[in-house]
Amino acid sequence: VKWHGAQVGSVESIEALPDGRASIRLAMDPSYLGIIPSDVRVDIASSTVFGSKYVELVPPAEPSTQALRASQVLTADHVTV
Repeated sequence: VKWHGAQVGSVESIEALPDGRASIRLAMDPSYLGIIPSDVRVDIASSTVFGSKYVELVPPAEPSTQALRASQVLTADHVTV
């Protein structure tokens, strides 16, 4: 999991959901939670065509004053295939 190019966590687990989507549980470094806004966007990308995927946290244009918190649910709005 990356925030501004820095690693701030890792993917803990991936679960296939019945509707064809996936649920990804992230293990975030707690020291970064206070600097990531709660309305952060989530992109799932890869560094190359054949590279493995990673989670990129993208700051919104107008970030919330509330910080990301443990157990918060985020939705990925961009997945590179």
